[in-house]
Formats: sequence, structure tokens, C-alpha cells
Amino acid sequence: MHTLSSRVAGTVMEVLVDENQRVKKGDVLVRLDQRDFLAQLKIAEASNARANKDMNRWSGAQVDTPTDRLVRDTSLANQLTSEGELEKAKLQVEYTTLIAPEDGIIGKRNVETGQQVQAGQALLALVENKPWVTANFKEANMRI
Repeated sequence: MHTLSSRVAGTVMEVLVDENQRVKKGDVLVRLDQRDFLAQLKIAEASNARANKDMNRWSGAQVDTPTDRLVRDTSLANQLTSEGELEKAKLQVEYTTLIAPEDGIIGKRNVETGQQVQAGQALLALVENKPWVTANFKEANMRI
């Protein structure tokens, strides 16, 4: 059994499954409101475009003085940071859609449309089609 949790905090816009419903790997189960995350993505894209433009000014430029090197290194650091922030923003948008990691049946459903959820909050239980059983036998109790 898998406990499917939210990776971001937000408002539940859609719950697309019910308890005891069979789902396939890749099915969308829950959607959170993306608007805040899409706004953050636009900001990250703009920041990244600006950082790339600043860094492109240094391509082919002569770096002679310590001040030039400092400005160029700062531009490079800004570019790398903005790329990381852009990737993070893309992931946040992606995390607003909860999808089934494998085929199975929805067990307990702990989420409703309109509900505020926190990152890490359990939303659904998914019972896989081929359950895994762990057995812990004591050697003294085993007979061959």
C-alpha cells in the first residue's frame, strides 16, 4: 500500500477518484490550485532571462581588471542561481498534480475539493494489485 501525499501546500481544486476505484499508473488523482505556482514560474523565467542576458554580455568580452572578473563572476553566479530557481518553480507546478505511481485500487481518501492541504499531508491510500507481504519467522518456530 502506498500513502500518496501532497508535495506542496495549496487548495484542492479537483479530486478525480473515489474510494475503491481502480486506477492505472499515470492517472491523475488530485489537482491543486496552480495559480500561485504559475506566477512564481513566470517570475523565475523572467529572472532567468535577465541573468542569461547579463551573462551573454560577457561572452567574448575581455576580462582585464579585478572589477571585471568580479562582475563577470557575479553574473555567472546569478545565472546559475536563476536556473536553479526556474527548475524549482517548474517542479512546484508539476507537484500540483498528484498522479498514480502504479496500478491499484484507491483505499482511504482523506481529501475533498476546496480543502487546504500542507506539504507532506496524506491525501490517498493506493493498494497495489500485487501486494507485498513481509513475514518475520522466528527460527525456533520453523519446522522443515
